[in-house]
Amino acid sequence: MKKSNISFIIIGKNVGATITKCIQSIIHTTTVNYISDYEIIYVDSRSTDDSIEQVRKFKNCAIFIINGDTNAAIARNIGAIEAKKEVLFFIDGDMEIIPETLQLLYSPEKGLIHDFVSGDFEDHFYNNSGNFEGFEKRHNLDKDVFQNTTGGLFLITKRLWLQIGGMRNKFRIGEDFDLGLRLSEKGYKLLRIKEVLAKHHTVSYHRNDRLWADVMKGDFLYYKALLYRTHIYNKLIYKYLAREVTMFFFIITLFLSIYLKNPVFLGVYLLLVLVKLLYKRKKIKGNFWSLYVRYIIYDVGSFLGFFLFWPKSNFKLEYVELKK
Repeated sequence: MKKSNISFIIIGKNVGATITKCIQSIIHTTTVNYISDYEIIYVDSRSTDDSIEQVRKFKNCAIFIINGDTNAAIARNIGAIEAKKEVLFFIDGDMEIIPETLQLLYSPEKGLIHDFVSGDFEDHFYNNSGNFEGFEKRHNLDKDVFQNTTGGLFLITKRLWLQIGGMRNKFRIGEDFDLGLRLSEKGYKLLRIKEVLAKHHTVSYHRNDRLWADVMKGDFLYYKALLYRTHIYNKLIYKYLAREVTMFFFIITLFLSIYLKNPVFLGVYLLLVLVKLLYKRKKIKGNFWSLYVRYIIYDVGSFLGFFLFWPKSNFKLEYVELKK
């Protein structure tokens, strides 16, 4: 019986503090699961720390350095191009695989249990000094589910990856949502099991500085405005659009304010945003009024970006292999 083989594709930028644990977890995982036919590929987005030096300590890891435009989609597409195995396991350089979980999704004898599989993962949070602050499960599942979106941690057959055309490079962020929506639209089931597949070492997503960095870089324009416009004819996107209550209310009140020449309607929108934040106050971390302003920027920016935000899409994959 022909055995399946697997490519572990790591992407990273300035992951010197975590990349060693990531690669060690992959090697340990192959040992625990008796995987002998595998390769490890690391794609670096021009790190300025010691990421490359750390990876070079592992002799069985191929290293590719992007010397053109960089983002996560570009890095994963490069990794898939260079991969020589039948199964692609995508993981970020700040993650560690839980070896016992992989055997629920993959075995050398049978390959993947589905063409696309993933698991839950734990976000391990650190402060600016690198001190551990706690962790939480990202999806907190109590049963296995089929979803129509994914994240940066998943396994997929190379056949399916090539069939869907990989990731769209125009998405600087939100590329995983786009991939999942395209696969789901074509009828492919995206399985996420309830077990934790990896630990993710990061800073809290609820931190005020991180949230404002998202605003300043315009990241929300990709996973909101661009994603919505790209999938406007995909019925699956409307589940996510339905959550944009305040954005739709902004559109309605803006129209009424212009049509009736009365700005008081926009005041109603501002009040609704306030009510929404008060309703979610137990989950709020950080300055309340700072989050209030951020919500408004998201709503207004996403509406305008739907029509005006057209990022570059014709990226060339420019990279070199670092020889040992």
